[in-house]
Amino acid sequence: METSIFRLIFLFFFGFYVKIITCNQWTTGMFATPKINVKLIDQPIDIILDIITWNHCLLMCAVATTCKGFNYNVESPRCELFETVNCTQLESSAGWRFGQIKTDNLKMMNNQNIAVNRPTYQSTTYEYFQLSKSGNAVDGNTDGDYMKGSCTATAEDTNVKPWWVIDLGKSYTLLQIVVWNRMDDVSYRLHDFAIEVDCEFDGSNTDSPSWSRTYLYTGTPESNPTTISLPQPSVGRFVKVQNAVISKSEDSNDDLLTLCEVEVYVESADEDCECELGKF
Repeated sequence: METSIFRLIFLFFFGFYVKIITCNQWTTGMFATPKINVKLIDQPIDIILDIITWNHCLLMCAVATTCKGFNYNVESPRCELFETVNCTQLESSAGWRFGQIKTDNLKMMNNQNIAVNRPTYQSTTYEYFQLSKSGNAVDGNTDGDYMKGSCTATAEDTNVKPWWVIDLGKSYTLLQIVVWNRMDDVSYRLHDFAIEVDCEFDGSNTDSPSWSRTYLYTGTPESNPTTISLPQPSVGRFVKVQNAVISKSEDSNDDLLTLCEVEVYVESADEDCECELGKF
């Protein structure tokens, strides 16, 4: 009898509190999108066993008013609740799913390019400053004609691997980097470049071991733009594009780093992600 009453109360509460649809959004304005094969490695505030679905674990987190995120493992089955979420504490873990509770009033802006007009740096600047300055790569203009003044260019220097860095203002979970190349007869200058991320940058030292290489493109891009999906989780405030290989060409101009636009897409422009040095 008591079991039947409990089931009725639970079903009533479940139907009243949430109506879960395929995109994991609730009618109460709360939702969580699962990160597959990822878990939060922080200390949980509660561990609930015998939770048989992701949605059930999501509900348990919502009911616990201090819960901000949760891990779910279907094989255990196990639901772990967390009071705080530090996205630099996420790690790959087979069989787990991580979710962070969010509300629709956060104005989620998934797949938004947040790079436009952000502060930028580069190792050197070619002699024609206005045509070559680092900020040209985030002016919102993808025109590949260098002479129109919307591309960057480093100076001739055979002793360094030229680099370009953008400051996103705060740390994010980074999803994609889109690189627009020059579209003239020297497009080959963009070659063998690496994408690296970091939480700190002093404006000049790009050799710090804290930089984490997330992607290496070999050769010259075959298409324009080049879209690069980053491994997850990739977390950082600063994104660096750098020539990883110096060519053996007699023409030192062949190793100039030129970018006509760099777009950075993140999980959410409103993400609250504490970036801690060295944790990726």
